[in-house]
Amino acid sequence: MRRLTLLLTLFCCGMLQSCRQHLALNRMADQNGDVSPIRNWVISGDFPFDSAQASGNAFMHHNFLEQAGLEENGITPQQFDDLESLLPLTRDTSRVPYFNFISNQKDKKMAVKYLFATIEAPRDTTVYLLMYAAQYLKVWMNGQHIYTGIERQRQRKLYEEYIPVQLRKGSNRLQVKIGVKDLHSSLTHWEFSAAMATEAYARKNFSIEYHSDFVQRSIIDSGRFARIYLGPYSQDASVPYQLKDRKGRMLQTGNLSRMQPDSLNGYRRFIFPETALEQFLVLEVVTGKDTLRQDLFYGRFANFMQQLQNLRSDGLAKFGDVQLERDFAATHERLQRLVGYGLAGENPYVSFWDKSRISVGGELADFCQSLRPGGRADTKFRFGLNSFPSSLDSTIQYYYLHMPVGEKVPLLIMLPFPNENTPLEFSWWISNLDELNKTKWLADLYGFAVMWVDLRGATGTHAISSADLAETFSAASRRFSIDPDRVFVVGSSAGCATALMHAARRPDIFAGCALFGPTMSADTGGLTSLEQRMHPLVVSPNLHNAHVFVQSSEKDEKAPAAQVRQFYDLHFSRFRTSALVMTPEGSHYVSTTERAHDVFRFFADKKRVTSPDTIRFTTFSHLYTGSAWLRIQPATCGAAASVDAHIARDSIFIETRNVWQVAIRLSDLPSAARRFPILLNHQPARIVHSKDTAVVLLDAGVASAHNAHTISEVYSDAFIIVGNDENGALADSLVRHWQNRSWTNCRHIHERDLSPEMLKTHHLIVPGTYSGHSGLKKIPRPENPDRKNTLEITVSPNPYNPAKLLLTVFTDDMARPLPFRDLSLEGGYCYLDYEWAGQQYFHRRRVVAGTAAPRPAN
Repeated sequence: MRRLTLLLTLFCCGMLQSCRQHLALNRMADQNGDVSPIRNWVISGDFPFDSAQASGNAFMHHNFLEQAGLEENGITPQQFDDLESLLPLTRDTSRVPYFNFISNQKDKKMAVKYLFATIEAPRDTTVYLLMYAAQYLKVWMNGQHIYTGIERQRQRKLYEEYIPVQLRKGSNRLQVKIGVKDLHSSLTHWEFSAAMATEAYARKNFSIEYHSDFVQRSIIDSGRFARIYLGPYSQDASVPYQLKDRKGRMLQTGNLSRMQPDSLNGYRRFIFPETALEQFLVLEVVTGKDTLRQDLFYGRFANFMQQLQNLRSDGLAKFGDVQLERDFAATHERLQRLVGYGLAGENPYVSFWDKSRISVGGELADFCQSLRPGGRADTKFRFGLNSFPSSLDSTIQYYYLHMPVGEKVPLLIMLPFPNENTPLEFSWWISNLDELNKTKWLADLYGFAVMWVDLRGATGTHAISSADLAETFSAASRRFSIDPDRVFVVGSSAGCATALMHAARRPDIFAGCALFGPTMSADTGGLTSLEQRMHPLVVSPNLHNAHVFVQSSEKDEKAPAAQVRQFYDLHFSRFRTSALVMTPEGSHYVSTTERAHDVFRFFADKKRVTSPDTIRFTTFSHLYTGSAWLRIQPATCGAAASVDAHIARDSIFIETRNVWQVAIRLSDLPSAARRFPILLNHQPARIVHSKDTAVVLLDAGVASAHNAHTISEVYSDAFIIVGNDENGALADSLVRHWQNRSWTNCRHIHERDLSPEMLKTHHLIVPGTYSGHSGLKKIPRPENPDRKNTLEITVSPNPYNPAKLLLTVFTDDMARPLPFRDLSLEGGYCYLDYEWAGQQYFHRRRVVAGTAAPRPAN
């Protein structure tokens, strides 16, 4: 009996030990597998720390496991197997464990977490741990500390750490510590993922992810070394490198044996030759089939900035080309703004902006070297930042273009987020060199041009932004060889609505659109009437002949996978060509470079359909006058117009709503269809032929029969600009620049001529000062009437009729051009503060306060 009891005890202990080992067990793939995700983890709760522990990053050396009787630097095998009895742990088996240190912005906190996993290896082997972690990372394997990562200011890659580890046959204990200290990040979370990979896979993936991002600092003071991260290549002394200047002249060659290993894992130190001093440089590391390439500057960057200032002061008028003068000035001002973010220190924030400074500075250095005797510019030189005068208000607008060599190149237009207020030349939008360089590299690989644009107004939903985008494309087409039939718009996250709206409203320009992580709902049922009539999905039927690409991640925390699939199935599955790609890895903010290939592959063979058999319209504006075979004119300016037309059974069928005239360009139709009868709303149409055009007319009875669901158009609402003896110049400028752009029927009326009825029935725009009209006493005064070189704009409900809007504009200079305000989507109370700098106003701050109107002045 004792023997049986002993056997049962041993058996149960063995079963318990087996269960413990399998709590977070991850088996390596067989020898044919390149990469094995580590899916099974047990994870601790948060261990918060205070500012004292944050100082000097002491929290990463502090043993937070002490309260459980554990030493983080020496957890024994027995303790590892008993962790669930010693610590409160949770299991995670997802592809990308998601650790929400910060559930929302107001709950931000400094904290660390511990993660534990068991790795089962079929043999003794060397693998690479590929990790994507938080701001701080520390790794142990089998109780031994093997890696400490550098401080990271933000997460940019799916795998940022490449850690060589020795696995022994059987079970291996993996322990990870991650921490967050920087609470200034705009992101509300940090994520973590890990995998085991072969050396071949690690090298291949590293060459893609770190293609132009392997030097820790891009601006290196004279006498200092550059710290370069080579990950899986760092121990291979035979890997060759080259140091060149920007003209391609060789300054040094060698292999990694010439570089000293650094104290940081995976890093080496590069010592510059004296011949490289005070120059923009290119460092290339040849990794087999691929080459890592990064731009650098060695020396005192302040000296280069002074040279540019001297050139601009002494030689600007001698360039001999107005376009280049503008582009040079804008690029120089952009660099000055980037330098203002700080040059000193070793923190990753400085490193991030260094790459932007080098990119812009190198471009300016190339331009300076291209100048001919006497300061004349090479008119063939092209900056990335290009300017053009807007026909809306004569202000100078900008776009950023990367253009590969070639003729009639296809173009991807990257659209901004709807809440992007910073002017393009100073924005993060074109300063995030990690994304910018990755996109440029892919564009070169697939033969695409890529353009980043600046759109005013309510981006994507208003005539201002539509006009800006059309003008930007037109300006780029005049300077560069772009294929007009292969132009596509791209949006991500909230920018998907922008891309969708523009693609739908301008099928005469755009062949299609790509949407990454769309956060829009699949329906419009819960929207207000104003949101409904401007929602991109309302106009999406006009994408019937477009090419639509949608991509998201199964783990996207902002765009749930089920919502994205429903969104796609309801709206895009029946379009001419469309594709939905759901990737297993990545998140809303970070994805692999490989994922970005998909959009270029999808559009590689796509073209705009210039002679479609079917065309559909739902529109709020008169924008469809391009090369499509059918165009429409609404019957009522204040209502949406829609058309569905197709060719079938030897006839042309047209169904309309709120349309009084349809024009068909016969030469764009298939030859056999040019004599087909036209049926309008299932009845023979009245047609007037004019040269190459067949004009289909609708009588009142036919039109009204299909006019039952029209939606009031916001642009038709009437505005009054209130003038007086002091603000007349500004009021006239508003009428001249804004009329029929942001609204229709915009009138300038002197305040003494205002009637009480006008105050109640119109939107009001009150610029400058208020003097002669006693009825205006309800309108609030400017906050700071004595400030110089400033502009204050307030949008609020009209105090005489809350259903209408009031826009107040105060500036101390009535002659300066004003930034556009898009009132079509305004509501509630919004205060904006601008400062005059150079030739335009720059946005300083924005205050939004619910829906309450500001207090009337006493």
